[in-house]
Order: sequence, then structure tokens, then C-alpha cells
Amino acid sequence: LGDLSELHIVDWSIVKEVFTPLDCESLADSLQMNEAPIQTVEFTSRYIEDPLVLQVGLENVVNLFITGYDRSFSDDSFYSNPPLCDSLFGEDGNGLLPRLLQSPLSDLESLILYYTHLDDHHIIALVDSLGTSELKALKIQCNNYTLAGITAFAHQLPSITRLKKVEIYNLWEDVPYEALRVGMKYNYSIETICITRDNSNYYVHKRLTYYADLNRAGRRILFTTKSVPAGLWPLILERAGSKCLPTESSRANAIYFFLQHCPDISCIHN
Repeated sequence: LGDLSELHIVDWSIVKEVFTPLDCESLADSLQMNEAPIQTVEFTSRYIEDPLVLQVGLENVVNLFITGYDRSFSDDSFYSNPPLCDSLFGEDGNGLLPRLLQSPLSDLESLILYYTHLDDHHIIALVDSLGTSELKALKIQCNNYTLAGITAFAHQLPSITRLKKVEIYNLWEDVPYEALRVGMKYNYSIETICITRDNSNYYVHKRLTYYADLNRAGRRILFTTKSVPAGLWPLILERAGSKCLPTESSRANAIYFFLQHCPDISCIHN
């Protein structure tokens, strides 16, 4: 990139088949020296030879979109390198992405992983990092996870406190909706969730949407404060019935839910 002292690039798109250690070092330096806040980095590669070097540069990125290659349509030379997920997670699950998600210096808010060949143990390493992460949106599509990985994700949902949007597509097996429903019952941050076997969002299990809508309406306040002041209840119910929820039925469900938890209905009238 030559002289890096005057870079003002907001959105980056980087494509390279194999990133050598020197490539990783150069890219990390470029991201660090960029004077403008970096909104988006779109990163496409088959393999990254020294991924941990990239962490310090990627800590400045708000939205990270990582794309690998579809191995089923690749020639034999593709298999000379391990899948991209090994670069991202490391053999012990403590690679680039888990470290980036847990770093207190990271500005990362949105992560998209597409054709990175994640399997179940990568999913487990990822969700283990979400409990302390500031990440707000996660989208995973066209990877190799199965029922076990998504079930592990479901079990971690109660410990995730900042994530607001989850999209996981192309699951190879039936979606474990009951485990996800239980997890969402005790998660108070996720406001949008879509986990399906295909790549569409037309079918979303209604019980998952139910809890996500309640979170959007402010359900967290009931479980993170010892006692909700009586004067707040009119505002809580007003929000539950507002356009913050997408449909009339979701607004009716939210109002009914909060009325069930209101200790004294007369406080609303007063």
C-alpha cells in the first residue's frame, strides 16, 4: 500500500488466496495506521498463515465479514491448506476470533462468517466467547455445524448479555428448537433470532420470536432490577404496545406478559 501515513479508508475489501505472515503483518499495520474509523472489513481468503498478527489491526473494526471458499467446488490444490476456520479459531479454540471477541480493546459489533467451514467445536469456541463480548450481531451461513453445535449455542444463551441479533442458516440437521426456546426464555438481550436449515428467513419458530419480541419490548428490566418502580409501569406498557414490535399480535403478547408481572394493576390507573 506504500505510504500508509495518510490513509482515510472507511470500508475495506481484501481478497487474497493465502495470507502469508508478511501479508498479515502488512495488513495489520495498514488497519492500525488508517486515520479514519474503520466501519467494515470484508475479508476473503482460503487460509491465513499467521492470523494472530491481525488481531491488533482488527480491534479497530466495527463490522467484520469473513468469507472462505466452497470446498465442494474447489480443485485438489485447495486441500493443500487446512480450512479457513483453523486459521480463525486455532487448534485449541483460542485463535484470532475468540481473542478478538474477548478483547476489551475491540470495537467489533457485527460478525459475519460465510463458507469458513466452521464445525461444532468452532461453534462452541465462538459461543464461549460471547458471554464477555460486546458483539451485537452474529450471522453464520454455509458452514459445517450440526445439531450438537447449535445445541451448545442454545445452552449458552442465558449467559449472553449483549448480543442483539443472531442469524444461523444452512444447518445440516433439524434445528433443536426446544433447546433454543429454553435458552431464549432466559436470555434478555437478543431481539432478532433466525436459525433455519435453509438460507431463507421465512420460517422462524414462533416461540423464539416470542421471547425476542419481549426482549425488544424491554423484558430485561423485570429480571435485572429488584423491584420496578410503580411509576415506570405506564411507560413499560406503552412501549410494549408501540411500533417497536412488528405486528399487532406481538404487541398484544408483550402487553399481556407485562400485565402478568405488574404487582399492582392500580398503579397504572393512578
